[in-house]
Order: sequence, then C-alpha cells, then structure tokens
Amino acid sequence: MSAFKIDSELKNAFLVNWGQIEGRLDPSAYHFERLASVARIKDSGVELTPLKYAVSFKKEIVSVADNHVVYLGLENIVSNTGDYIPTESKEEFSSAIIFRKGDVLFPKLRPALNKVYYAEFNGVCSTEFHILRSHLVDNRYLAYFLRSNLVVSQTKRLTSGNTLPRLQTEDIKNLLIPIKSPEVQEKIIQLMEGSYAAKCIKEAQATEQISRIDKYLLTELGISVPEADDALEHRMFTVNFSESSGKRFDPLFFYKNFLDQVPAGRFPVEPLSRHVAYFQTGFAAGKSDQSTDSTEVIQLRPTNLTDDRELVFDRNVYIHRDALTKRPGDIMQPGEVLFNNTNSQELVGKSVLFDLDDEYFCSNHMTRIGTAGSLHPDYLAHLLNLYQRQKVFFRICTNWNNQSGANNGVLSGLLIPIPPIDQQKAIARTITDLRSSAKKLRQEAKDELEKARLEVERMILEE
Repeated sequence: MSAFKIDSELKNAFLVNWGQIEGRLDPSAYHFERLASVARIKDSGVELTPLKYAVSFKKEIVSVADNHVVYLGLENIVSNTGDYIPTESKEEFSSAIIFRKGDVLFPKLRPALNKVYYAEFNGVCSTEFHILRSHLVDNRYLAYFLRSNLVVSQTKRLTSGNTLPRLQTEDIKNLLIPIKSPEVQEKIIQLMEGSYAAKCIKEAQATEQISRIDKYLLTELGISVPEADDALEHRMFTVNFSESSGKRFDPLFFYKNFLDQVPAGRFPVEPLSRHVAYFQTGFAAGKSDQSTDSTEVIQLRPTNLTDDRELVFDRNVYIHRDALTKRPGDIMQPGEVLFNNTNSQELVGKSVLFDLDDEYFCSNHMTRIGTAGSLHPDYLAHLLNLYQRQKVFFRICTNWNNQSGANNGVLSGLLIPIPPIDQQKAIARTITDLRSSAKKLRQEAKDELEKARLEVERMILEE
C-alpha cells in the first residue's frame, strides 16, 4: 500500500512505500523534498543524533518584564539570515519566554520563513519560539544548521494547519543533527560570520547609493531643504481663517512642509494635472474575482512594491483571466506611474514606473498615472518618491479607520517642478543608474551568502 498525493505547486504526484511510513499518515510529511534531505543526512556517514538529545528545550514563562527588557517576536527576525530588526518595545503581553545571550530561538510557526535566531542579548520572546541550548555542539553551529536548507526542506513539509502552519514539538525534537568536531564547527562558524560581515558591507554600500538619490534630485532642481526642527515651540503656529476656509481644518495640513520650498527652485512649478493625460484608480477584487492559479493575471498591490521602489512578485493576488475582456480599460500600460494612494500614513505616495510588457491589473489602493509629452514618467516616479520621503503625502493625505489616502483630487493639484523634457530624462537616467548599482550590490551580497550556505551544507555532510 502506498501514500499518494497530488502536489498542486509542483504539478505532479508521488508514491511512498508503506515501509517508509513512520508515525504520520499525512502525505506532505513524505514529500520527496523532505525525504531527499533526510536521506542526504543519513547517507553522509557523519555521526547523527536527534535534536532532543543534543539540546535542552528551555521554557521559563513570564507575564511581566522590566521596561528595559527587549521583547522579540517573529516580526523581529529576518528570513534566512536570522538578523534581528528592532521595533518599538512591547509594553504588554499575556505571556513570554525568557531567553539568554547565546540561546537559539527556533520558531514553531511558519517554518518556511526560516526565522532561526542566535541570541545576541538577553530578553523575552513570543511563545511561538522554542528556546534551545545545546550541551553537545556550539550554539552558533546549531543556529547555522537549523537555518540551512537541509532543515527547512524538512520542517516546511511537517507542519499542520492551513492558516497558521505550525510544527509539532515532537517533530522538531526528532530532527537529526550531524555532530561535527569542534574544529569543523569553528570553521563553519567563521565562514558564515565572514559571509554575513561581507553581506553587511555590500548592503551598506547599496543603502548609501540609494541615499544619494534625494540629494542629487534636490540639487538638480535647485531646492534647498532646511534641517527639520520639530521642537515644541516651533510646532505651535496660527493660520488665518481665510487661508483655511473651504479647505481642511487639521493642523498637520497647514504645518510647514517641503512644498513651501519647491517654488524657490530653478524651474517653473505647475499643478501635476497640467502634465498628465489621466489618473485612473485600480479596482477592488473580492474573493469571487480572485484565483489561486498563478497562470492568471496578477493584480498589483502595495505589497508588490518594495521600500527601494521596485516591483516584486513574492506575494501575489491573481485575477481570473476573463477580466481582461470584461475590464479592458483596467489593463496596465507600460510607461504608467503607479502611485500608492492608500496605506499607512507613512507609506502613502510610494511610486514606481510600470515598464512590464505582460498583462497586469492594479488594486484600488493604487493609481495609474499616464503622463503627457511634457512630463517624463520615470522623472515623475522619482519626484513622487522624493515627495513621499519628504512627508508631503504624510501631511496632506486624509485618515480613516487606521488607513490614510491621497485621492486623485489631491494628486491633480500637487505642485511639481517642470524642467525641460531632455533634462527630466537626464535626471531619470542618473537616478536609474544609482538604483541599478544598489540593486547589483544587494544581489552580490545575496549570492555570496548563498554560496557560503551551500559550502556549509557540504562541510556538515562531509565525513
């Protein structure tokens, strides 16, 4: 008798001999990706032991912590690298687990995200983590092994639950870990730490390239921005009633902002509407409009736009293909600027040039801007992002139900500098070059780290 499963992701089926079945009857646990990783570990000839014999599972529960104690949740850990991202301190929690510097935090939830953390400080964490402390191997080696594809390819197939895929503790305890000599463990640690250090250097260089964009654009436009001064006495101001009549009454709308500096630049300033052929908002898609088939039409959403203002496709929403004939006017066109009109107040205004040839839609949280001949779309995208980073949209958008938005009326009246079209193109090319350089550095950092991870896997499995 065999276990049988159609894998919708890989579009195939697989068989498992009855003699291979141990404990669990769900097909996912016998997916060939997991079995291949288990076989690689078992066939390596290296000394192995189940994780439960190599580590202690620590569980010191607290419901109250001192104010200075850091609370760590899954959102604080970067996938695959295990980097820690600080966020605002969590003042209240129903329960948390104490961890100490040198412990390994291994998540029970969504193991495919690969958020294994080697603790660099003492703190408390979500109960969605197991706290591991090894007496048999170096905890840094343990973290690198648990973060490797040898483990992730197993754990992501061992989960239960669809909405919140979770690992059972017994499955974690039975993971086989190769026991390497202290000398090999140290070599692995040094290799990975060196790779992480090189990655950080390249990412810092990429960040520096991106940071030059706004300064360059401001210099080209001749706009001088004074240093921000948010002292309380400077945030108190008055506005004549005649200035607010028929407009808005929220103070932030009238507070000094970047738009006050724009007319002092070297180019004429005009409303955006004079240089735009159309503003068109995308459409809302309910569950009946959406598809789970990745061959259908992607509907771009704010989640498809990165902080570096690039389109990514790792969290897609798909619309049934028959919408292409039902909604021909909603098909995006190359050369449009895609403006994020609804989001948190800090993120309204993120923009990107759409330059893809395939068929796409966009959601009602995005506005498609088609420029006229006097306005280069790439220049406009860079300019809107400058405005967003200078908090223009933060101050002029409206707020409701924990969301903020800037509608087409706000966009139409937005004042922008209009250099000659050839100069707009030259500005756009320079900024594109800076962005391309940053993207290349980040890809190099990613590739070099992946190369090190593969080398570590080879060292772990080598006798």
